[in-house]
Amino acid sequence: MIRYEDDRQRRRVEHAVARLGLAEHDIGQVAAYVNHSRWVADCPCGGAELVSRHRDFLCGSCGGQGTVQWPRPRKQIEAALLERPVEGTRNWWPGETVAMLRAENLEAGI
Repeated sequence: MIRYEDDRQRRRVEHAVARLGLAEHDIGQVAAYVNHSRWVADCPCGGAELVSRHRDFLCGSCGGQGTVQWPRPRKQIEAALLERPVEGTRNWWPGETVAMLRAENLEAGI
């Protein structure tokens, strides 16, 4: 399973933003990528958070809010990554193609 931000994670981030007294501010678009079987996006401040297809990005480090840019072949990316039995090897960066992921799988004997 490729994990997305869930309600519990979102509450944790919202709590951090409130506790730290961070002012929410627009950071524009952030690109989603897969890290260790989790959809994540980086904030320009250096923070990173799990992301959801149903909500905007919210950074728990600075309060930055932005829209998440999702790859068009998201389901195919997830399918190729889910062939990998070890979660730590399920990684995808923008610019990598599904064909590249499948080639990596073949190279690893998957």
